Parts: sequence; structure tokens; C-alpha cells
Amino acid sequence: MKKRSASAIGKANKARGSAFEREVADKLTKAFFESDVQFVRTPRSGAYGRTDTRQSGDIMPTLPDMKQPMKRRFYEMKILGQSLVIEAKNRHQLPIHEFYDKLKTEASSESFPVIAFRKTGTSQTFVAMTIEDWAYWLQKLHDKDKE
Repeated sequence: MKKRSASAIGKANKARGSAFEREVADKLTKAFFESDVQFVRTPRSGAYGRTDTRQSGDIMPTLPDMKQPMKRRFYEMKILGQSLVIEAKNRHQLPIHEFYDKLKTEASSESFPVIAFRKTGTSQTFVAMTIEDWAYWLQKLHDKDKE
């Protein structure tokens, strides 16, 4: 059996990660089908990074650009008064706390970080957030249910 080179393995991992990011972006876009919000992979979200911390994370929401109809522009979606930041991970090993710590250091302190993740070889995607954020959502849903 021929061993794959480190370069080939790295390319395969990058392709798998990019495909997963597109899948998560597509699922989020479908959830917002009644609005103009579309989720896309964040440009230059890989190892080279970017300088605008509002656009940290792997996936970002966009809106149509009224000045250039064929283009979309970054939309700073607010969740709990903070900018939504979405990281997508499709890995064999899932050290969620490490992903979260990295996401918090890359994003601004005014962000609402969420990790969409799936273990490689499985089909179900999950979302991770802090217990405080989850409790806030539960409380909001409970209050809405009582209306």
C-alpha cells in the first residue's frame, strides 16, 4: 500500500474542511429563506487570516449590495447584542474547548461565538456554545412560548 505524502493529506483535509464550511453555510442560508441574508465562507478565513475582526470565523452572513446588485456585502448579524461568529470543524478528533478558545482569541470581545462541528465519517452536525449563551436562548424561547 502506497503511503500518501503529507502534502496530499493536507490538501485532502483542506478540501474536506472547505466542503463542510459550504455545507454549513448552505444550511444556514436555507434557514433564512424568507430574508435576503445569505451565509458564505469567509474570504481568507484560513491560515493567512484577515485584519477585520468583525469577519472572523469560517462563515459569515451577507446581504445584497444595493450599489452593486451582483455582489454581496458583509452583514454584521447581532445575536444578544454581539456579532455572530461561526467556526466550522469537520475533524476526526474534536477538542471543542480548544476550538472555542482559539475562536475567542481571534474574534473581538463583542462577538457571539458558535462552533458548528461534525466528527469525520458521521452525518450529523452539532453546534457548541457556552452554557450561558444556551441558557439565555432557553429563557427567550420559554418566554416566547408563554406569549
